Amino acid sequence: MATCDATRIALRAAELGIALDALEVIMDSVDDDRGLFGLDKSVRAGSLSIRTRVTIGAAGVDEKVLREIVDYAVAHSPVADGCRGETPSTLELTIALTGL
Repeated sequence: MATCDATRIALRAAELGIALDALEVIMDSVDDDRGLFGLDKSVRAGSLSIRTRVTIGAAGVDEKVLREIVDYAVAHSPVADGCRGETPSTLELTIALTGL
């Protein structure tokens, strides 16, 4: 899912003519293996929650534009769409300082 999100972010930036200087997407999740192994039928087999952490930067590009790129890309990421549909998820975004 992180690879799909990262690819979609890079594609969206390219669509807008923006060269990214920094892009990192890290995913983690909270899981309950009782669901995975069928030990408790009340527990889902999938993740209970997912967190996506994105660091993005582009010299001379406003933070608002970078946030819009990430929001658009995550909303249009096909793998994420399938995973996030039933799973509570959060997105944490860090704007990287570039061009210093």
